[in-house]
Amino acid sequence: MYGDCNGGITCHIAGNRIVGEVPAVPPIGRVSDEEWTKAMQRSREFLDKAEHVDIGLAHDGETFNEPDEAAMAERLLQLRAIGYNVPQHAIDALLEEAAEANTPTSSESHK
Repeated sequence: MYGDCNGGITCHIAGNRIVGEVPAVPPIGRVSDEEWTKAMQRSREFLDKAEHVDIGLAHDGETFNEPDEAAMAERLLQLRAIGYNVPQHAIDALLEEAAEANTPTSSESHK
């Protein structure tokens, strides 16, 4: 999901999912460079060989563009309701941005 240069917010829905658990890669700087490189290599090797299966829901592989954060938050709630894995933090961030966009700045409120 990202702010689209053509306007609005665009969200791409995965068309399939990986079977199994992708090996974790720690954040850079929390482990040595050597440890991070080895973890990244394990993750890449897993992904190169991983089995992918269809998700099997109505919007697999589709792209949505919504005009603003509030509309995209609503779209994500709809997608979650039909079974897609949508993290709550993504919805919360959109709603927070929508609220900020609708709050007048101090200079606007004194006009």
